Amino acid sequence: MAWTAISREYYVINSEADRSIYHQHLGIPNHKLVSLPYGDFSSADIEDEEVRAQVGSYYFAGGFTNRDYASLIDAFRELNQKLVIVGSHLNRDLQVELPSNVQVLRDIPKKQFNTLIKNAKACILPLKEETGASGQMVLLSYMKQAKAVIVPHMQITHEYLDEGTSALFYSNAQKEIPSIIRYLDQDERKIVDLGIAANKQYNRDLGGDTIKEKLYKIVTDNLPQSAIEIKTEEKALGKEDYVY
Repeated sequence: MAWTAISREYYVINSEADRSIYHQHLGIPNHKLVSLPYGDFSSADIEDEEVRAQVGSYYFAGGFTNRDYASLIDAFRELNQKLVIVGSHLNRDLQVELPSNVQVLRDIPKKQFNTLIKNAKACILPLKEETGASGQMVLLSYMKQAKAVIVPHMQITHEYLDEGTSALFYSNAQKEIPSIIRYLDQDERKIVDLGIAANKQYNRDLGGDTIKEKLYKIVTDNLPQSAIEIKTEEKALGKEDYVY
């Protein structure tokens, strides 16, 4: 990428946390790095009543890359609540003696993964290090399904979620997650409110037409004016299947 011989190339980053990584390790100038949140091209509005019906009996954490499952498991050793973790056979910190309230599944189909999210009480994203390229896909699944979300204080999580409104944040998993879990168990209304807020933030910033519009703006802002004029002329002639 650093050697690409194109004068007008641009690179999309999914978090500002990636900017220094791309610049430092690949030598890409900052003005060629364009920020676009990781999103998808569908959205699902979930009503209050539907969310309430989905407040389940266990907490959930899933994914493979950059996960700190060891600290999360230790946090649940002092709790009675059930935790379901879905990871990979490559997650070495899952190869430990588990407390009776922690269940681990590995390498399951995506449909089953999403069903476990849907039926959870709340979802946790235990990221290990500050890097932009991990966790977004699973986080979007949480938000899209209107789940209360628990995340670490990192630049990437603060870019995607609002503290206290659409998510609860922690700095030390072992010390703070038990208190967060006890707090949520005492107030089901808070679980519902967090889930609704996460879903609304997903629909507003990360899903459906919002991401399409953001991507379109990035493309048109960085295309040469001549290409934009050609595209406009062909759209007027009904030739809308061209891709530039």
